[in-house]
Amino acid sequence: MVRNATIGGQQRLYRTTDGGENWEEVRSNNSDTTYESMNFISDKIGWISTFPYPASILHTVNGGKNWAKYYTPESFISISFIDSSTGWGASLGEIYITTDAGKTWTPQRAFSTHLQKVKFIDKKNGFAIGSFGVILNTTTGGITSIEEPKNIETINDFVLYQNYPNPFNPVTIINYTLPKDEFVILKVYDILGREVTTLVNEGKQSGTYSVNFDASNLASGIYFYTLQAGSIVKTNKMILLR
Repeated sequence: MVRNATIGGQQRLYRTTDGGENWEEVRSNNSDTTYESMNFISDKIGWISTFPYPASILHTVNGGKNWAKYYTPESFISISFIDSSTGWGASLGEIYITTDAGKTWTPQRAFSTHLQKVKFIDKKNGFAIGSFGVILNTTTGGITSIEEPKNIETINDFVLYQNYPNPFNPVTIINYTLPKDEFVILKVYDILGREVTTLVNEGKQSGTYSVNFDASNLASGIYFYTLQAGSIVKTNKMILLR
């Protein structure tokens, strides 16, 4: 019977030690961020990801009485830890890994499907669920790659990924995937819709591409990057935070 548990609402966190008969509030979030995903590996040690900005993860080692806050490159929709230091986080189209309890995160691979859940059994074996019923599996801890089972159809789509890190200062990476050859235009705009720079303006073959955006000469604030490939146009938001 589970006697100890922690649950989160949009802006509040509660804990019980008597199987749910009584609950105490252990954290109140007064910002616009909400609690997104929670993972406890014991009664004492756990993590919670927040959404949307500023993207961060909260870590406790005393059952939720105190929390350390670490900023993450993106908001994690799902997190999965296997011990007190090693864990994975899934954003919309990227999986990250940490080996220092969430203080720093390293991107492992971008996907052409929106990720919704990540779960690792041990340091080698893990699964992720994406949109359209896609199931991903790794037997290498994601270090080499996460392989898609052959009996599951791969989603080939035109994808503009969320930049990382985000927020950034002053350099960030923008990834995009083309399912077929297209003429590509990638531009950056400020919050007033004024064009800041053109990053790509040429024909590209099908595949996945990475573009570095250096905002050294720009002021802090919200910017938008727009990708046009043929008749399709997609836009994402990014935050320059100095």
